[in-house]
Amino acid sequence: EQVTQRGTAASALGSFGRPSAGKTGTTTNSASAWFNGFTPQLATTVGMFRNDATLSLNGMGGVPSVTGGTYPAMIWNAMMKKALAGLPAEGFAPPSK
Repeated sequence: EQVTQRGTAASALGSFGRPSAGKTGTTTNSASAWFNGFTPQLATTVGMFRNDATLSLNGMGGVPSVTGGTYPAMIWNAMMKKALAGLPAEGFAPPSK
């Protein structure tokens, strides 16, 4: 949960409004970037890749450095809000021992 609350995806998910957790990822030179995120009800991944892995995603949409915590997390946020609309927010179960 730290990634979505105070970590690399926190700014992109600031207005998500329900418990979530996830992991960002970015390859060398930003050739690809992804966000794997989940709530207690649904898990999804958003990945961005170019057809040629030697090309960087940097500069797309005016963002100097594309990482998993930028566009992939923003897209995940928008998609999950729609997918979970109308469902009650649920908390995560406590960790098992």
